[in-house]
Amino acid sequence: MRSSFAVVAIALGCLGPRTTPAPRVAIEAPPPAPTVAGAEPKPRPAMRIVPKPESLSTAESLFAVKTTTATHRTIYMNLSGGTYTHASDNSAENRSSVTPKNKPSVTLPGYEKNDKSKLELLACTRAAFARWNVTVTTEDPGAAPHVEVVVGGVPALLDLEKNVGGIAPMYGDCDMVERAVVFVFSKIYKDARDECETVAHEAGHAMGLDHELLCEDPMTYLEGCGQKVFQNKAAPCGEGKPRSCMCGATQNSVSFLDARLGKAEGAPPIALPPITLPPTPTTPPPPPPPPPTSGDGEPPRIAPLAPADGTKLPENASVTLAAHVTDDVKVAKVSLLWTIAGKTTEIDCAAPPQGTTCTNFFGAYSFQLPGGKGPRSWAIKAIDGAGNVRVSEPRALMLGEGGAAPEAPSKPTATAPTLTFVGPDNGAIFRFGSTIPVRVSVSGVVTAVQVVWRTYSGDEIVGLEKVDATTWGADLAVPKLTLPGPRTIRVRVPGGNATLPADRVITILP
Repeated sequence: MRSSFAVVAIALGCLGPRTTPAPRVAIEAPPPAPTVAGAEPKPRPAMRIVPKPESLSTAESLFAVKTTTATHRTIYMNLSGGTYTHASDNSAENRSSVTPKNKPSVTLPGYEKNDKSKLELLACTRAAFARWNVTVTTEDPGAAPHVEVVVGGVPALLDLEKNVGGIAPMYGDCDMVERAVVFVFSKIYKDARDECETVAHEAGHAMGLDHELLCEDPMTYLEGCGQKVFQNKAAPCGEGKPRSCMCGATQNSVSFLDARLGKAEGAPPIALPPITLPPTPTTPPPPPPPPPTSGDGEPPRIAPLAPADGTKLPENASVTLAAHVTDDVKVAKVSLLWTIAGKTTEIDCAAPPQGTTCTNFFGAYSFQLPGGKGPRSWAIKAIDGAGNVRVSEPRALMLGEGGAAPEAPSKPTATAPTLTFVGPDNGAIFRFGSTIPVRVSVSGVVTAVQVVWRTYSGDEIVGLEKVDATTWGADLAVPKLTLPGPRTIRVRVPGGNATLPADRVITILP
């Protein structure tokens, strides 16, 4: 049973408006977990919506959003701990957007349990993601893009309530946080199974998954139904009550990860994570097969490449990417694979898009394009006359320092709807116990409208309801006990493309 102090701490952690009648989504410091059949509550994972660090150049905006392909990802299980600074996520540089803003850095200890628990945790995590094109490793990938899961310590190290089992960043449009740093506080868990399910939950947020009201799925807060595995089933989202998902009416974890990650070769039909320890090797593994002989059966060779992995360039720099490609018979096609926030575009050297150039001088291929801001990754793909394909190892590239860029309104298309704030007025003052009438006028067709309410304890998402043919709204109740001061209200259209109004800032007074 929680002490009265713990209950007060949890209640104060959810300061902000209540909606009438639309549901409220508390992103951090959740209330006691809902249970199934009276199960005992467990520590709760959490997520925090963070702004994207990327901005696109004009050339990138013409092609970067056109092609989204499933991409291999790496999950680095950091069981050694480390020191992390508050900034936009960059797992290669120990920068995290979910550490406290008021602390220059925080230090997390390593995993504190014995080797048996460590092996169980790793085996369970690998099994949880066995269906997909994911590598789960305990070796630091360095500058290569990866999601880092820091396992160890307690939530107080990040100034979180003691019932928070983990925390991860998530983008509001459900894109992949490619270099996310997420935290799982293993010291408050009893066994590796609970730790494993929390790792799946937090890594899922970094990959773009919302909370689900499906007890058997690790993305849920519900308890009491046994082991949790990713479910191939459409489910409503929510923490304790159903709501629309952040990027759709419902969410199917398996189909979402199929599209984002791609299936592993020989993937199981469903993701089943039983804890099975790897057998102790008794004989050395067989030697690798000899390399293929030269000829039509061998793909092209790609080397060297430039620039080096982890290169940093100024913001909005002109980027030149080069590789030497050869083949024993004929090189038929060379392409650049350019990845921004999980979206990969293949640029054919023979037909580059507007704003991008490519030259070939006796097998020395050079792509040039104007960059924007934030992390990128790239690779070279080559195909010979016989159809053999080789893709180089991806390399990381940083444009600018990677700091958080201000969120900009979505770029409209010819048919994109336009949203306008009707109320409240910018700078309006509201007292404890009053209501804030939020009204948004919509020109065009939308299926859902939400506002993000910025509070001292994190972001809350409020779904608006249709008031008439062109107006959406909700009445937000200001609690009688809350923190006075300014609040920001931001409009969003889940999963949609629309012209959005500027934020409104109001003030709450006693």
